[in-house]
Amino acid sequence: MVLFRRIIMLLSFSVKNFGPFQDKVTLSMFPANLKKQHLEHIISTPSFKALKGVCIFGANASGKTRAISVLPTLRNMIFLRNSPSLLLSNQYMFADGRISEFEVDYQIDSIDYRYSVSTDGNIILKESLNLIQKNGNLKPIFERNNLDITIGRMLSESENWYKGRTLKSSSFYLRQLETDGIIDNRDKIAGSEHFIRAYNFFVGISGIDPVNGNNIELLYGDFTVSGYHNFLEAFLRHADLGISNVNFEPLSRDKVEELWKDIIKYYEVSALTTFKAIWIRDPLSGNFYILEFKGKELSGYKMVTYHNNKRFDMLQESSGTIRMIEISIYFYKLITSDNMCLFIDELDCRLHPFLAEFLLKLHLENNKHNSQLLVTLHEFYLMNSDIWRSDEIWLTEKRLNGSSDLYSLYQFRPRFDKDLQHGYMRGRYGAIPMLGDFNE
Repeated sequence: MVLFRRIIMLLSFSVKNFGPFQDKVTLSMFPANLKKQHLEHIISTPSFKALKGVCIFGANASGKTRAISVLPTLRNMIFLRNSPSLLLSNQYMFADGRISEFEVDYQIDSIDYRYSVSTDGNIILKESLNLIQKNGNLKPIFERNNLDITIGRMLSESENWYKGRTLKSSSFYLRQLETDGIIDNRDKIAGSEHFIRAYNFFVGISGIDPVNGNNIELLYGDFTVSGYHNFLEAFLRHADLGISNVNFEPLSRDKVEELWKDIIKYYEVSALTTFKAIWIRDPLSGNFYILEFKGKELSGYKMVTYHNNKRFDMLQESSGTIRMIEISIYFYKLITSDNMCLFIDELDCRLHPFLAEFLLKLHLENNKHNSQLLVTLHEFYLMNSDIWRSDEIWLTEKRLNGSSDLYSLYQFRPRFDKDLQHGYMRGRYGAIPMLGDFNE
């Protein structure tokens, strides 16, 4: 009998009325039947197969960034304070009063779930968690309409506990259960494993953009500063950036407390203490810090680099080097975790195409930990059948009414040995800018 490791796997996600996506669009991680294309890119479980990664191409302002930010936004709405207001930074391009809808299918412990949320950007209107059965039908775990919670039959033994939660209209029920102790009291609450799995799925989501990066990233699993240190030095040497070594200098107690106070402005303390460490990028100084939990003690470190034994602070490094260091923490998690789903907007920003290709292949061809990577790209060189399967390439295109569409290159059935870049640049697949005559 084949035993499968515990795998947390994204199957698909959908969104409606979010950024330029007026109508419902869906991105699927299910592989097509492509027997000659990168079979090593497929994750297999007893019930499903899924892709290790996908990329999104498209013209500027066509919706790539919004598409790649769907699940990181939903994750942040669940975990951060004043969560639904995050949608206000992703203003809908259409009439006021529209409702944003999120839906995600995922698998954990070989069980398939669908989590759905509807919000107007101020309050949670609907929220639900369902089991996806083998016949495709949904079996309710809970359903929420405004503040009214309906509990599924499998939770009936603990119905009073589930319905006894104090819930605000702007709070997620999933988050409230964690705050009220469902993890610590899992053995006493019927059905608690379903909520803990949902919580763990969103814990495993990370997302970064090319301009701001992530100021704070929560690190879990087997993370240690020494393990990351070894990975980072090898990573930077391979990238040929001229860095001879990296050091993590201990921080003073006052600096650790200062950083901690900044973090708890955004995250609940109860959520933070479940992680191994916290990665921080200071946008003012440019410095990278790591706070590491050792029991109840919190230690802090600042990263510095060395070029030919000369010490450099981050402000002395090039933007490309800083980009590589920023990405390194996520790729360290990606290749050491089974429960990581990483979203990177414009992976190729400030990186040579060969470096971007190296990063993509590091995951798609060599990563054995069944984590998943979703990226947006601009560089034509990276639309390449040597890197991607045709079902891993997705496209965003602006419609005549100003809304956007999201679709897979696979629907055009391109031949595996065809020059995908040439077909894309010729407009065969859409999703390119339509440039007018400037003189007119």
